[in-house]
Amino acid sequence: MLLPLVMIVFGSIDLGRAFMALTQLRNAAQSGASYARSFPTQVSNTGNCVDPNNVLFQVAQEQGANSSGSGALTALGYTVTVTDQTTSSTVTGCQTATVKSGDEVQVMVAKTFRPITWPLSSLIGTVTLHGTSQVVVP
Repeated sequence: MLLPLVMIVFGSIDLGRAFMALTQLRNAAQSGASYARSFPTQVSNTGNCVDPNNVLFQVAQEQGANSSGSGALTALGYTVTVTDQTTSSTVTGCQTATVKSGDEVQVMVAKTFRPITWPLSSLIGTVTLHGTSQVVVP
């Protein structure tokens, strides 16, 4: 009798955790896309794109990382992908890609989510959640 109630409570907690994580991923993607709108080729902390002048720094700060860049995001389990949707090419590095005015740039932030409720975690295992945001380069 008590087990179904406990399952409902913890299932609700998992649902809330997943929704919160998804909201955080969307906010991080929007922060990165906002920066990418003005500087679409400044993705990582290399060359002239030192922190805070890159998309990864903006995403890391939105996620509350103590340090910045791809190292902090990787340590926290996040992956960030910046794509020029117009040419279907991935944008990486610092000023190495060609992104033209009018191109649509997408920033996607992903993280693996694992439920804490036993039957749910056994049934579905881990789920990769994605937050995406797209902007048009002026």
